[in-house]
Amino acid sequence: MSKDTYESPLNSRYASKEMQFIFSPDKKFRTWRLLWIALAEAEKELGLNITDEQIADLKAHKDDIDYDSIHCFIKDGEKVVAYLRAFYKGEGKDIVQVGRVLSLYHGIGLGEILMRNSIRIIQRKMQCKKITMDSQVHAIGFYEKLGFQVTSDVFLEAGLEHVIMELDVTYLK
Repeated sequence: MSKDTYESPLNSRYASKEMQFIFSPDKKFRTWRLLWIALAEAEKELGLNITDEQIADLKAHKDDIDYDSIHCFIKDGEKVVAYLRAFYKGEGKDIVQVGRVLSLYHGIGLGEILMRNSIRIIQRKMQCKKITMDSQVHAIGFYEKLGFQVTSDVFLEAGLEHVIMELDVTYLK
């Protein structure tokens, strides 16, 4: 579904096609994706554990915009400091996949705040039965504290060890 035109009762009357595109959801999300790619590349240059495969994956999917997904984030002033994306896994709506959990600050509880609030929002808005994620092995303990359980063996994703973790959210209703 393309959203290449800004939606407003006044746009067809007062805005050119070019201006409608500049303020459109498609342009906004593509710009955000380019910013996330630039951020990942800069963080890699600074020595953070970001692989070339992860950056290549971001670039490969920069134009894949899913308007059914939910983007949860925390801001510090105007700066996004924690982010995750939730989207339906497969054709059904029973399972939601959480991906790209990012936090600029570590050790201050920001990730836990993001995850706890996001779980409630995902369950309420997407009305799923289960939330699943590919977790890096070093983060298993963090997600277990939130109720997630490991459901797979270790596998490599973008050169890093991961496991699949799941959370039953039917009890939250």
